[in-house]
Amino acid sequence: MQVLEEWLRNTLVIIPARRDSKGLPGKNKRLLGNRPLYRYSVDVALEIFPSENICLSTDDEDIIAGVQGLCQVELRPPELALDHTSMNEVLTHILFKFPEKKWCLLLQPTSPFRSRQNILESLKLMQDSLQPEGVFSVSVSKHIPGYTLFQMEENGALNLPLKVLSGRQEAEEWLALNGSIYWFNAAAFLRKGALSALNPILPYRMGRAESVDIDTEADWEWAEYYGTKYLR
Repeated sequence: MQVLEEWLRNTLVIIPARRDSKGLPGKNKRLLGNRPLYRYSVDVALEIFPSENICLSTDDEDIIAGVQGLCQVELRPPELALDHTSMNEVLTHILFKFPEKKWCLLLQPTSPFRSRQNILESLKLMQDSLQPEGVFSVSVSKHIPGYTLFQMEENGALNLPLKVLSGRQEAEEWLALNGSIYWFNAAAFLRKGALSALNPILPYRMGRAESVDIDTEADWEWAEYYGTKYLR
C-alpha cells in the first residue's frame, strides 16, 4: 500500500482536451450520456489521484469552467492547439512545469470507457522488474499483415506478399495501441522527446469494448451503443 501511495503521489495525470477537432468538431465537450466527453477522463482520474496531481490541458473556456475546482488547468497556448501539434509537444510543455513528478499518466478524452481497474492494473506493469520506461494500453488488432493489410503498387494494384494467409488461425497475434492509457517515466520522456522513443514499453491489454476510441461520428455512435453497459 505504501508503494502504491508513493506512485500516486509522484504521478502527474495529463488530460489533453483542446477545443477544435478536425474529425469530429467539438467532440471533447460533446455530451455522451449525461456528461461531456472530457469528464470521463477527469472523473476516473479523481477516483485514484488527488486533484492537485491531475492537469487538464485545454484552450476551451467552456471546458475550463467545467472542471473548476476539480483539478488543475493548464491553459494551452495557441501554437500548441493546432491540428498539426503533436502530443509530444503538449506533454513536454506541461511536464517542464512539474519537475518534481517522476511518472506521468496520459489519459486522452477520446477513450471514455477505461476504468479505475484498468489504470491500477496498468500501473502494476510499470512496477515490473523489467523497469519499463512506459506502459501503453493495447487491444488485439483485427488487421493483420498478409491477411487484411496490404500495400499498393504504383499502378493502384495490391502489392501481395509472397505468402498470403488463408485464415486468421495462420497469423501471429498483432497488438494495436488503443489510445486509452499511457504510463511513462517523466525524465526518460523529457530526455528522449517522444513517447515512441521510450524503451522498453510494456503492453497493457484491454478488451475491445473498453478500448473504444472516438475520432469520427461512427465512433461516437459506437460509443453510445456500448455506453448502455459501460457509462458510469
